Amino acid sequence: MKTPRPYTRVFLALLCLLGFATSASAECAWVLWIQEVGSPWETVEAFEKKAACNARLSKAEGTASWFAGKAKKPPPLVYFQCLPDTVDPRGPKGK
Repeated sequence: MKTPRPYTRVFLALLCLLGFATSASAECAWVLWIQEVGSPWETVEAFEKKAACNARLSKAEGTASWFAGKAKKPPPLVYFQCLPDTVDPRGPKGK
């Protein structure tokens, strides 16, 4: 049986490192977006996990509904949304 050549070992080691690097970059952040009717979407806060973003989303929606009950006039319509950091609700940029 032949022993592997040194460059074969280096090649295999690089393949293993490449596998670890791509799995680490596959994780994404989550962004909480807000939009008042007639205004563009704006970012509120970024989170590492979707669950954290959804928890903040629920809290923001609860605050908005509480405010609507206490205010003398109704607040403007407000929408909240949790999206991955790779998605922009404002649409594509460019020409």
